[in-house]
Amino acid sequence: MLIIDVGGADNGDFSIKHALDGVSLVYAIAPNPALISRLQARLLPNLQAFCLTLLGEEESTGAVPDSTQVILATKLDDFMEKHAITDVNLLRISA
Repeated sequence: MLIIDVGGADNGDFSIKHALDGVSLVYAIAPNPALISRLQARLLPNLQAFCLTLLGEEESTGAVPDSTQVILATKLDDFMEKHAITDVNLLRISA
């Protein structure tokens, strides 16, 4: 099962839980460097974590300034194309 988890409002627990099931491939996307570092530190082979913010349909790809660094921004369909994702079983968006 392929899961895209956007936002990480639960501190990444959803992504970790599903990555540990041994069946799911999880792409976690959040504009939070600390959260992404936490997810990457788990070293789960089926959990890919990306420090990005997603843009709406009318916005153009770019970068969003954070208080200490710049967070890359992209559209979900561009992200999926870049990572050769053609089918998603579960898309979770949290704020």
